[in-house]
Amino acid sequence: MVTKRLSVSAKRVNWFDGQQVTRDEMVDEQNRHVDIDSANIANFLGSGIVRTDPVAKIIFDTESLNSQQQTLFDGYSFDGQNVYVGNPLPTVSDETQGVNLSVTLSDVDLAGAETTRVAIFGLSFGDDLIHDDLVFRNNGTQITRGRYKEIRGILFNNFAGNLRGSRSPAIDDGYKFIGRCVIKEAEVFEASHDTIIASQTNQPNVYFSEFEPASFSETPTEMLQKTIGSDQSIADLNIGLSSLTRRELAANDVTTKIGQKFLAKGENIQKISVLLAVKENTAALPADAYNWSGSIALSVHALQTEVDCPTDPIPDNLVDFDPDPATIALLTLDKTALEKQGVVLDGYSKVVEFVLTGTKISDPSRTTIEKDKYYAITLNRTGDASVGTLLVEEAPHRAENGYMIIFDGVQWINVRKSDMWFKVEGDYVKVSDGIAYEDGIGVEVPK
Repeated sequence: MVTKRLSVSAKRVNWFDGQQVTRDEMVDEQNRHVDIDSANIANFLGSGIVRTDPVAKIIFDTESLNSQQQTLFDGYSFDGQNVYVGNPLPTVSDETQGVNLSVTLSDVDLAGAETTRVAIFGLSFGDDLIHDDLVFRNNGTQITRGRYKEIRGILFNNFAGNLRGSRSPAIDDGYKFIGRCVIKEAEVFEASHDTIIASQTNQPNVYFSEFEPASFSETPTEMLQKTIGSDQSIADLNIGLSSLTRRELAANDVTTKIGQKFLAKGENIQKISVLLAVKENTAALPADAYNWSGSIALSVHALQTEVDCPTDPIPDNLVDFDPDPATIALLTLDKTALEKQGVVLDGYSKVVEFVLTGTKISDPSRTTIEKDKYYAITLNRTGDASVGTLLVEEAPHRAENGYMIIFDGVQWINVRKSDMWFKVEGDYVKVSDGIAYEDGIGVEVPK
């Protein structure tokens, strides 16, 4: 392969004393300097990524367990407790600003609906307690959102298993690793999917509520506290495992809408997820105690930027405006459609996914979603809603931008102290920090 070289020759002006200088001659002179400087830089630097280290530093590797980690594995208690243990433990290379971490699963048997979860806890710049909650539905690599200057713990769920019921897709029948997990510092400009553009999933936290602690005497809360250390407060994790309360969409009520305002951090939406349940009907036969009818409708609205009536008070913030009556996207699901997702609603809240792929707002070339603009998602019942009461999770206000809203048939009510459990996902990737060159032109993603 021949290395590409840019020409260093360019049109120039032969200046002489007493010459009358024209504008075109000045343009030619400037272009010559720019072209030659650019060619010299490109020919010297070329294109590519500037690596900080020849080999990324490894933090954890299941093929190289220390004695304490091996003891956890041999005791069938690898999952559900901190495996970042032993002495000495590898530390990150930048203990001031921190680093992104790259987590790679390989040869793990993630067939069907099986998923493996890897949670990382630590401190970021400013000594803030952070955590990344990664879900692997397939083997591959994911990059943490957080930058870690100190790692406090690593938790697995449904990886190597434990006696409490965590499954072991990384283990063969002889209880030996067939799968592997490697956690290392992210490479410069390393990319992975990063779909969430708005969410409030910290309460009730479905991710950690499904973890099985390794110890039979330990609760998930105690598992988390041991992982972060006694000098840290579990309250700083912003995790609430239990439900606060639920809003009702009652039988025959096709008017009430329950929703959430949010700030869009992207321009396309592929999927929106919510938590739903059915209120038990104690007067019905046991087989019909959680029956419901009709459909649940999810709609997406932009927030207005002007008040409807000139005499109405004008909100101080954009997020306080009412949803625009016009619908950007609408999707309905009934019991049959939910069963195809593998979801049968009962008294326990289940994640219900409204897949918008194929709609206008999912297509980057046609979407009407604008980045950094406020929107609202709403839920209501449609069709024959004569049976059952649907329940929508309500949590204390935790979302960074937005809050719960209710439409009572007449007006919108802002519930500023509450949030829905919701997740808005798009088609996006995240890229770790670093420096690269494209034909000599520098490109930098700063920390």
